[in-house]
Amino acid sequence: MIKVSVIVPTYRSGEGLLRVVQSLRNQTLPADEFEVIFIDDGSPDDTWERLQHVRAEHSNVSIQRIENSGWPSRPRNIGIESARGEYVLFMDHDDELYPDALRAGYEFAKRNKADVLNGKEARTDHPKWAIGAYPGNIDNVLDTDRALPLTPMNPHKLYRRAFLNEHEIRFPEGRRVLWEDIYFNVDAQRHARVISTLADTPFYHWVQTDENNSSTFATDPTEYWRNMRWLLEYVAENLDGKQRDQLLHSQYLNKVLTKVGPGFFDVDDDAREEVLEHAEAIIDELIPEEFDAKLPMTLRARAHLLRNREHESLRHLVEVDAGLTGLSHTTDVEWRDGKLHIWSTARWHTRGDRRPSLVEHGGRILRDLPAAVEEGLPAHMVDVTDEVMRASSTIGLRSRVERVTWMVPSTCEVVLKAQNGATEVTVDAHATLDIDTAIFGKPLEDVVWEFNARNNLFGTVNQRGLRAQRDADVALINGRVAIVYTSKHGMLTLDLGQNVRNVVNSSRPRLADAQIKPRWGSRFEVSIPLDGVAVTGETRIPGRLRVGDRWHSRVAVVGADGQARLEGVVRANRGTHPVTLTFGGRTVAAKFLATVSTDGTLTFHEPTEAVTRP
Repeated sequence: MIKVSVIVPTYRSGEGLLRVVQSLRNQTLPADEFEVIFIDDGSPDDTWERLQHVRAEHSNVSIQRIENSGWPSRPRNIGIESARGEYVLFMDHDDELYPDALRAGYEFAKRNKADVLNGKEARTDHPKWAIGAYPGNIDNVLDTDRALPLTPMNPHKLYRRAFLNEHEIRFPEGRRVLWEDIYFNVDAQRHARVISTLADTPFYHWVQTDENNSSTFATDPTEYWRNMRWLLEYVAENLDGKQRDQLLHSQYLNKVLTKVGPGFFDVDDDAREEVLEHAEAIIDELIPEEFDAKLPMTLRARAHLLRNREHESLRHLVEVDAGLTGLSHTTDVEWRDGKLHIWSTARWHTRGDRRPSLVEHGGRILRDLPAAVEEGLPAHMVDVTDEVMRASSTIGLRSRVERVTWMVPSTCEVVLKAQNGATEVTVDAHATLDIDTAIFGKPLEDVVWEFNARNNLFGTVNQRGLRAQRDADVALINGRVAIVYTSKHGMLTLDLGQNVRNVVNSSRPRLADAQIKPRWGSRFEVSIPLDGVAVTGETRIPGRLRVGDRWHSRVAVVGADGQARLEGVVRANRGTHPVTLTFGGRTVAAKFLATVSTDGTLTFHEPTEAVTRP
């Protein structure tokens, strides 16, 4: 039985095709339970030859070649017609599936009888990508009040093939049909009875490189706005009520208002006038004015100026808003009872490293705007008190290997500080990380994780690295090693499993308190206390230690009764020698030396003297 058909349009795919193939080869779903259909869109290079090699090596792969259509829609539609799987999944030709995607996705979709399954997606260049779309596993999003059940609106999902055929859902064809995936998902959303969300298993990695074929997407303003109009008209005609309004509002916010944001007035006069003409016509004809009330106040002001053709005021407003970014620094980090506690503070700045201009007046917080802007705005659009009090900061962490972001349970508090007549907004956050349950009850993998902060002010959300200045914080937690440290870029980082950091070097070995007993010959029984290690439960991490360049000795990092130590039987000859440590197959130089005196006494000490050979 074919459970899933993976459909991959190709065109001048290059080395990215290897990434697709490898990720399919790594699937936990048995190869005889899914098929892969490559449809080459008339590539002029060696892509077809590459596909022939792939087919020869994989019994579940089929390939087809068609005359160039100029867009992924036709290859995908041909793939649907050729598919045999109960579900179909559309991949781009240079992305990758996470290893458990097909198995976990199919089982969750099948259990819920889903028409569509929306699996957790990551994007290489955006830690914040689609975070809000995956709050947890949801059997049927349509039974909830969540907006936009198919966000992100791309086709990297599982669609029940019989459902697509029953409702004749296909991609609109043509050489350049912008946002063809949104049209497809509008049709799917209109007919679907069950849309499931799979959040606890990484599903799809949208890989962003300098070689992506979509790099020239929608660079022609006339093409952009013509297609934008067509899309909004299609949404209005094919969805009803709340679903229609939610999607129109999303496109209005993300694809219309952002086009007249910071940087817009840097273009030449003719280009600027063309964009304003298109944007204002779309707003007048397709976007009800009541939609503005649901916008953040800063965007509501922008929309008001657009609707009233206040172009000069709009120019000054977007200059004030340009570059609004929230950055967070840690104020403290501590392992406590097996959990990591992080305290941080977020601050915002705009272009030129300026603070957002806010003032307090009569107990309210107002934007301190240029007179040219205030003249074009009603007074209530200058009052941002409620927006400021909704500012937030939450902590996330992202796998350096898989590029998947998970949010850490966080609380936050808005702090207002008056200074020189102005009001500064900061947000203090506290996050608590349990490495054994961090992923909706599942443990974090033993890889390197980079912390980030998701900061929101005035509806502008950014998610960037969490800055830190501190020494390493080490924990041994029920058999696992966790080391929190500051990376070379100044960001808070977590190494689970000693991938890049060594637990001994990251702690503070009490060399003067080492217990050393001679055994026989050149062997010594050694136990070195390790300070700066938070211990929960019992842990024993085996490794090797070498004194000088002769023998490897078996040792272990042990955590028990709240204490940590390095112990084992060590071989060493007379003289002073460097020490190396090997854990998890990785060898590093220890930060201390070993000396065996002429009377056969072994000591460990700091490297305050030159290394000599016996």
